[in-house]
Amino acid sequence: MRPGLAKRNNYQYVSDMQSRLTSRSVFLCFIDCSASRNAAGIVEAINKGLEMCGLKHIPVVAQSYDGASVMSGHVSGVQQRIKETHPYAVYVHCMAHKLNLVLMECCAVNRSVKTFLNVIDKLYSVFAEPSNHHRFIEMQKSLNLKQTEIIQPSETRWAYKWRSVNSVKTHYSAIIGCLREMSDEGDKWSVEASGLYAHMTRMSFITCVIVLEDILRVIHVTHKALQSSSCTLSEAAALTDNLKAHFKSQRQADTWSNMWGSVKQFCRDNNVPVPGDADVECQTPGPLAPKRKRVTKPPTSLDSFLVTTTLGQRETDESGAQMSQSDTAGYQQHLYLPVLDTLINELDRRFTGESIELARACGAVFKCQKKGIEPLVQRYAQLLKIHPLLLGAEMDLVKASAVAPVALEHLRKTVKKESYPNLYKMLQLALTLPIGSATSERSFSAMRRIRNWLRSTMGGTRFSSLAVLHIEDDITAQLSPEGIVDVYAERKKRRLLLN
Repeated sequence: MRPGLAKRNNYQYVSDMQSRLTSRSVFLCFIDCSASRNAAGIVEAINKGLEMCGLKHIPVVAQSYDGASVMSGHVSGVQQRIKETHPYAVYVHCMAHKLNLVLMECCAVNRSVKTFLNVIDKLYSVFAEPSNHHRFIEMQKSLNLKQTEIIQPSETRWAYKWRSVNSVKTHYSAIIGCLREMSDEGDKWSVEASGLYAHMTRMSFITCVIVLEDILRVIHVTHKALQSSSCTLSEAAALTDNLKAHFKSQRQADTWSNMWGSVKQFCRDNNVPVPGDADVECQTPGPLAPKRKRVTKPPTSLDSFLVTTTLGQRETDESGAQMSQSDTAGYQQHLYLPVLDTLINELDRRFTGESIELARACGAVFKCQKKGIEPLVQRYAQLLKIHPLLLGAEMDLVKASAVAPVALEHLRKTVKKESYPNLYKMLQLALTLPIGSATSERSFSAMRRIRNWLRSTMGGTRFSSLAVLHIEDDITAQLSPEGIVDVYAERKKRRLLLN
């Protein structure tokens, strides 16, 4: 059972432990779906897993996958086929996956950003070579820097984008020093080192380092929060709203002024000529200096139109001239603002729909606000047998019992199943609705640890059972080994009598 040939099933529920509502996601099993990996085959595997675990007749209120068409298709995808048997199972596109799609759009906004990421990727391949890696480590020691590695940007490992940019920023001087040494004629890597040195000493690269490191750092924090197993759907919606508000506030003029000041200070700290200081421009000397390119202008037929997309030209100012190294307004207009606008627009476009409406309704439930819970009541009242009028009355009573604004901790202490049955069910629902598939995808890491080359002939049933024991280690730790031995010994006599 290899990655891609196995379907993992996770079950999220709310338990009442010591009269406290607690949300928990539990790994169920691995199901082999190698025979049929289309939507019908995957749905059959999911139903088989639910039946094996005795959950076939439990109502399903939500389902969460990534954005692959076979999973998210609204005509014949997995989520639509699941709704045929579980009509209340709303589809939630994994929030962490959606944020990664937003980030991918941001990284493809213009050529400067694409070139910047290509340079970092090439840096990784160059310094991954053992001799160059040793040279890089020695350079860090000579500069009294903390030893680190250049991390390759990745489309699937979401934290790697910020970590790769941050490693280049913090060890820029060591990287430049190594590239300068490797640029000597006759060195094996002189051609690659000369090109990378030319790119890394340009103002566009340094500006991208400062701008993208600041943006990716905030996205990295949000990504980690969205992957948390304790994060609720309402918290996920609040995180994305806060992220959009932050990027909108970054469009202010003083923010860019501070950013440009950081760019110039970074140049001074790393002995790179600062544009605008004593009329010195940040250029690569000698034959490595970039050639002057022909200026391209939009067609005159478009003079009366508002052009909202690129026409194939490189970044230019309003007059059509190429941006100079010291053109702060040009970098703001053609690099900084397009990145922010892409992030804001993609966040608005992707984080909308039914799941976001339900997320805000969950937030209203936690605050006991009757006006905001309509989406949840309309969809799930019949399934969960919730009386809307009694629900409102229970919310009024709980809200009146709170000294400060209602908090989740107060609800856990106050709301009991016997006293507030309707609100209790609504809180169960709000805590159960998933935010994504990041938690279940961690099971693939466990799968690689359990089913390695020493256990390649392990059967599917044993493998799935071992995966449950390993993944749910907090529950496994509560088991008594002596009790397990006793149960095993009581099943039948295994000792042979030898004459």
